[in-house]
Amino acid sequence: MRKNIFPLTSLLVSFLYNKLSKVQQMEYFLRIDKFLNAVNLTKRRTIAQDMIGEDVVLLNDKAVKPAKNVAVGDIITLVYLAKTLRYEVLAIPTLKSTPKSQQNLYIKELV
Repeated sequence: MRKNIFPLTSLLVSFLYNKLSKVQQMEYFLRIDKFLNAVNLTKRRTIAQDMIGEDVVLLNDKAVKPAKNVAVGDIITLVYLAKTLRYEVLAIPTLKSTPKSQQNLYIKELV
């Protein structure tokens, strides 16, 4: 008699799919303090953390903590004394730092 191995195979496939989708999801998110540093909106990550702690940085018009994840399509607002800058997230960088010339690949300034 042959045993039916399809339920085991489908279980294995669904398990691997779930693991793969979690890995893919991790690529689309980045902490906001790391994101601000990676796309050169701040010079250092500690500066980004201080700005977030002082509620100068808003994500989708809400105050956030440094560990909040940024996703494609989010709106980041930087509130300075003289002006307010708003940026839309176009992509998540994979490198720790990107050149200023490539900044437009990751963010778009909103008017």
